[in-house]
Amino acid sequence: MFCDADGATRFSDIDALLAQAKKSAIEGRVVAIGSRNNQALSDTVVERSHVRAFLQWGFHTYVTILGVRGVRDTQCGFKLFSREAARRIFPNMHVERFIFDVEILLLARYHHIPVVEVPVNWHEVAGSKMSIVRDSIQMALDLLAVRLNYMLGNWKVSQTAKD
Repeated sequence: MFCDADGATRFSDIDALLAQAKKSAIEGRVVAIGSRNNQALSDTVVERSHVRAFLQWGFHTYVTILGVRGVRDTQCGFKLFSREAARRIFPNMHVERFIFDVEILLLARYHHIPVVEVPVNWHEVAGSKMSIVRDSIQMALDLLAVRLNYMLGNWKVSQTAKD
């Protein structure tokens, strides 16, 4: 499990991730991710600026075009992995910047690991080290690089789980 250090997500929402992970696991594999976009399905609360909401919508559209479909919020920093899912995904990781969340989801899809989104409470935290413009551009370039490296075979995905 990991979560952002800024405390934007309530840690008590872990119970919801655990419950959905248990329901959705296939052969012990599952990734449960917090989502700030499923408020219609629950009574969770999301507080963010209009600029951030617009950029998230644009980034989601770009991510969908480049291959991660069916996930509405790839960037929420509240994710839970079964042991088997982690053993298959993390040894294959290449990216260390903000776009690593998308690489996780691409690798989960490659390994046929179910990904379940779970509504979480989230609020924007002042003092973020992220530059909305600079880091959004960098994320777009990084995502393109990730997709190209996998498509061109520069990066290989191991089929076996690592201990």
